[in-house]
Amino acid sequence: ITSLNISQYMCEGTPFYFSALATGSSFLWDFGDGTHHNGHNVYHTFGGNFNYYDVTLFAYNSQNCFTTLAERIYISSNNIDNGSLSTYGTDVCPGIPRQIYFSPTYPNNNYYWEYATTYTTDGFYYVNQTGDYHVLVITSDYGCKKEAMLNVRFLNAPTARITGNTTYCFGEEVKLNGNTGSHNTYAWTITGPESHTYNTANITFTPALAGTYNVVLDVTSSDGCTETATCTVTVHPQPAAPPIAFYNNECIHTPPVYVHSTASPAQNLLWSNGFHGVSAQYYVPGYLTAHYIEPTTGCPSAKSTLFIPPAPNYDALLTGCYKLCKEELPTTLPVYNFYPYHSGTFYWNWYYNSSWLAGGSTLYANLPINNFGYYYLNTQYGNGCTAQSPSLEISPADVCPCDSITIDVKKDCELKECKLLYNMSVTICNHGSQWVHFNQLYTNASSVILSASPTTVSIAPGGCQTVSVVLEFRDFANPYVEFTLYDSERNCEKKFTEYFDWKKCIDKDCDAEIAKMLFNPGLSSPHQVSYFDFDINFPFGINSVVSIWSNPPQIHNHTDFPPTNVIGLLMLNYAQLTQMMQTGEKICIYAIVCTKDNTLCYVELCFDPKSFYEQIPEQYRKIPDSATSDTDSTKSLQSNVNVPESVKPYLAPNPAHNEVTVMGIAPENVSEITVLTMQGGQVADYRNDYRFNVANLARASYIVRVITKDNTVHYLKLVKQ
Repeated sequence: ITSLNISQYMCEGTPFYFSALATGSSFLWDFGDGTHHNGHNVYHTFGGNFNYYDVTLFAYNSQNCFTTLAERIYISSNNIDNGSLSTYGTDVCPGIPRQIYFSPTYPNNNYYWEYATTYTTDGFYYVNQTGDYHVLVITSDYGCKKEAMLNVRFLNAPTARITGNTTYCFGEEVKLNGNTGSHNTYAWTITGPESHTYNTANITFTPALAGTYNVVLDVTSSDGCTETATCTVTVHPQPAAPPIAFYNNECIHTPPVYVHSTASPAQNLLWSNGFHGVSAQYYVPGYLTAHYIEPTTGCPSAKSTLFIPPAPNYDALLTGCYKLCKEELPTTLPVYNFYPYHSGTFYWNWYYNSSWLAGGSTLYANLPINNFGYYYLNTQYGNGCTAQSPSLEISPADVCPCDSITIDVKKDCELKECKLLYNMSVTICNHGSQWVHFNQLYTNASSVILSASPTTVSIAPGGCQTVSVVLEFRDFANPYVEFTLYDSERNCEKKFTEYFDWKKCIDKDCDAEIAKMLFNPGLSSPHQVSYFDFDINFPFGINSVVSIWSNPPQIHNHTDFPPTNVIGLLMLNYAQLTQMMQTGEKICIYAIVCTKDNTLCYVELCFDPKSFYEQIPEQYRKIPDSATSDTDSTKSLQSNVNVPESVKPYLAPNPAHNEVTVMGIAPENVSEITVLTMQGGQVADYRNDYRFNVANLARASYIVRVITKDNTVHYLKLVKQ
């Protein structure tokens, strides 16, 4: 045994390492405290009962011979075994140093702090954040050890972060988000080409200057702790506006107006009407803009602007062809608001028969009317644009009123051979300054002028003359008759209207009754139009029906069969029928009839609308749905139009393009075929034939009246395709 490698001073309760510089096959340590350990190198811990111990090492060879070496060890009590870590004060914010310390403190203590790179003789240490902190304390003389841990708390720190885009184009709104909690407070500081401060969680602002902005956000928690986040925002400058100009046509009254880029080379631009390219076409006046996108930054350029001047608005001008009398010619036609504003390039000119008439630059352009002819307006606007209005053509009227003429009429009536005649005394007075020469008297009504005497009258200024007129009156449904006196020398006319109260002349009521009033399903349309076949019977016989009408005026057609019957067709609008039922109105049929003794009598047959309504089948009272409705409102239910009954006549083919045949009636029994519109107007007539051709008729629905040789009347519906 050369030497023992052990410390002379040891701490109680602390493991120490025992080794020796020795040779041998086995070793035994005697620690002097009654304990032994085999081995060359061992650990041993002494208790604190004695101040020292004699430690002996026995080294044996293979023959079990041994040698020994002893050394005295001094033992010290562990005066730091009860030591601990502590901290001063209350919790602080993270980042503020907080001191922790070990006690008790002795001059011979060495401290191995967990996060320190080497030991220190200082019994305190500074920490900056919440966590568990450890220290190993070792005395320098006896090697006593103590390991301690302390959890150090700090106040909760807020989270500071900035989100949002950091690259913008000039003119765009910068939006930055910093919200990390509603209990935090926020302070933004923005520096750069311009400075801003804000105290909201999220901020928006529009920089007035391009450049780089430094953004600092301080977030403070409710505990008063503050964290900071930073970022850099780049605002790219706006590219310059592109050069643009008009080319080819810039007059909006002949659109389109052409605009294009004048850069070199030409640029593809974004035009305000949605075009993208070097050029664009515009069809409306007003301001137009164009810009481009800078390829490196993606920022839009400033906008270039051009103004397309509006064209003059000629919609309010009086244009077209008119026939007027000389006295009706206006001296001036006022023209206003055909251009919206004053302009240095605005000027208008009126032309009469292609010769200049008047001009100006005001926003009104009154037209002086000199004579018959044609007038048009030329307007200069914009950059050399000239727009011409449609022309106004005024020509002499075919006939003009005769001025200063008064008419006085006296009349009385007489019945003669089933005709109602009026003997009229027409007094014509000339209050003008010229002679008048009336050589024609006529009326456009159904009534007929049988005679006029004298046939020509010449009346001096201030004079009067009477003409005797005999009129056969036929306008029973509308008793107002308009007459016209015509002066062929002056080409003027005088119109006057007379009321004929024919009921004072026909005081005899006819004996008449309704023999039939039946709903016609083949012609009717659901919820729209209902047709009724009627038959008026005259028990005592008649010669003829002079006139027949109804109120409401819906009789479409009638046929006389003297001496006893009038057969016809009555059309009633479904909505009007239901309304008349609600208001209590009556549906009346009137007739003027020539009796057997060649006099006239008057028929008035009135009915409750309910009697018509009750005949309409339920399916005709319903509004047809969209799946079965037809654009032709006169079509009835298909089952009634196209499917004939064996006992009734029908038309084939139906619908038809060309030839149509009346079926269900023997051909030799067909006497007359009349084609009517659904409103009762006659469009074709065929005699003694059971076939007819509709190739020349327009596509529509029609009523076909078929009269047989035994005077039976059938109303059938035909669809022309």
